[in-house]
Amino acid sequence: MAQAEYDPFVTGLAGTSANLISAGGRGGSNRMDNGLKYNLPTGLGGLEAELSYALGEVAGSAGTNAQYGAAIGYTNNRFSSRIAYADARDANGPGKDAREVFMAAKYDFGPFVGYANFVINRGAIVPGTPNFKSEDYLIGAQIPAGARGLIYTSYIYKNDRTGANNDAQQFGIGYAYSMSKRTRLYTSFAHIWNKATNTASSGFYRVWNANDVGNPTAGNSAFSIGMNHSF
Repeated sequence: MAQAEYDPFVTGLAGTSANLISAGGRGGSNRMDNGLKYNLPTGLGGLEAELSYALGEVAGSAGTNAQYGAAIGYTNNRFSSRIAYADARDANGPGKDAREVFMAAKYDFGPFVGYANFVINRGAIVPGTPNFKSEDYLIGAQIPAGARGLIYTSYIYKNDRTGANNDAQQFGIGYAYSMSKRTRLYTSFAHIWNKATNTASSGFYRVWNANDVGNPTAGNSAFSIGMNHSF
């Protein structure tokens, strides 16, 4: 959940940060099946905190495939920050957990909202690809364009700290126009530059969406256009 809040694209559209930065859960998901969650009460001067646990549902072992998470943050009128930790047990095989520390902030400068992320990754997964050791950086912005338009943009650098050195970069840009309170038109574009040459092999990175999560034949560029309506 912290990643969605601190991604200019809200982990949607072609420019989602989830192309390169894992959400920390099993399979790279930011959702927990069979999860229990506790949130600190509101009204504590902007302090926010949460704890979460998801059952692994493996007979005879409460810990196998379980997930743990914790976050603490602070929010005021213009500034918001969060530090979060995620642990997905056995995500890369028995005894091979996926762990991630996520640090992020955003600030409303008036003309735009700026975003920054720093992520320490030890085995957490983007769809189809474990990141066994990496440090990930994001800078981005949401920029109002007239009374009803909004521009999204971000740049991500993945510093692969393994011997394979599969570094990658992504640039994304998008635009949304609110036709009414419930209807919005949108478009976006993203491109990933992989240091490795074979982007179709496991261990390298590609743009994905809800229809081809982790598809090994997906490319390193994507364009999206559409409309959403809230009923």
